[in-house]
Amino acid sequence: MVTAPNLERSEESNEAQPVRILAPGAAFKEAARKKANTGSSGNNKEGNPGQRPRRKRPLPPGQRLVRAFAVASLLVAGQSFFSPLTGPCENSTAGASPLVPIAAPFSLSAPLSELRREIEANCQLKKLTPGVFVVDPKSGAYVDFNGNRSFAAASMIKVPVLVALFSAIDRGDVDPKKILEIKTEHVAGGSGYLQYRPVGTKLPLMQVAELMIIISDNTATNMIIDLLGGKEQVNKKFSTWGLKNTVINNPLADLTGTNRTSPYDLVYLLARVERGDLMSDTWRQRMRKIMERTKTRTLLNQGLPPGAKLAHKTGDIGSMVGDTGVVTTVDGRKYIVAVQVQRPHNDRRANELIRKLSGIIYTAFASQPATVKPQPPVLAQPSQVGQGEPASGKVEGGAGVSEGAVGPVSEPSHDMSH
Repeated sequence: MVTAPNLERSEESNEAQPVRILAPGAAFKEAARKKANTGSSGNNKEGNPGQRPRRKRPLPPGQRLVRAFAVASLLVAGQSFFSPLTGPCENSTAGASPLVPIAAPFSLSAPLSELRREIEANCQLKKLTPGVFVVDPKSGAYVDFNGNRSFAAASMIKVPVLVALFSAIDRGDVDPKKILEIKTEHVAGGSGYLQYRPVGTKLPLMQVAELMIIISDNTATNMIIDLLGGKEQVNKKFSTWGLKNTVINNPLADLTGTNRTSPYDLVYLLARVERGDLMSDTWRQRMRKIMERTKTRTLLNQGLPPGAKLAHKTGDIGSMVGDTGVVTTVDGRKYIVAVQVQRPHNDRRANELIRKLSGIIYTAFASQPATVKPQPPVLAQPSQVGQGEPASGKVEGGAGVSEGAVGPVSEPSHDMSH
């Protein structure tokens, strides 16, 4: 803004001189020039020649501490205003987190200490790293052995992908009658037969979903992830549900194990579905029926007696093998279980361990009363089981059967080399 010239007195003369009107920003340059000229003449602010300008004295240590504390308090207050604290089941880094803490779908009120000790004793196998989490949502009985450890997900990642799909259908975001088309980027090796179909082949969405679970078709899984908006959008869903260790980093087949999950995450997610949190009963029942038709029955199934039911999904790559699902005992009780074992490349001891643990777990949970009294907690922490060395491998199943190689829903299977 231009104003009428004012008069000021020069430091070198008593005569009044007009002030130059400077353009915006030029005033700062003019002030800097005058300061430089003053400094070069050897004069300080008071005009005493030969003296250096007086420096501002630093604050005493006590005052500096008070000032730093005040600044820190303001920063903390501002952060809490703009970023509300997350709850215990939220992940603030993997995606969009809810503002309200998520209520756990089980109470974890009765740790089964004797069962845990038995599991730990059976897990002392060199170079195998097992993780186990089991819970009876009604009674609160549970066992946790490395349950929150992160493992390669392999095909077990297809469980949360199926939950994401059915949740989107239930909300009306996806039409269950939609027709999907195989694209070049969807095609993946490993299990499943859609990899052998020509690019451009069209299939009903529900058939693709069934192939993803029943024969563990990797191409079908990539088609559904793409339909849901890609891995970024799916990962955000995982985070908002409260999953801490579950993430998709690469498309299937992911034989090197970059996609991750944990036994606790898988049990927690299935428990939320069972409670009716993420989808209606109609889609929950449909999800269970699909998982009951899983073809690979060489892991948890082998530890169950005749008459018990299992709705589950396996995962099997060179560095990890696992199984997760909902078990219904012969007398109608339910518990949710996930077992994962990190291993040296294709070490069959891991498969046998899962079969053995399944029988131990079933016996313990089937014999529990409806209301379980809490047992004394285990004081000693579990010793660290030997670390399995991650290694890439081709998909395979237990007892020499390839995962998904036992046959598709409606077409002949394609055996795969190990």
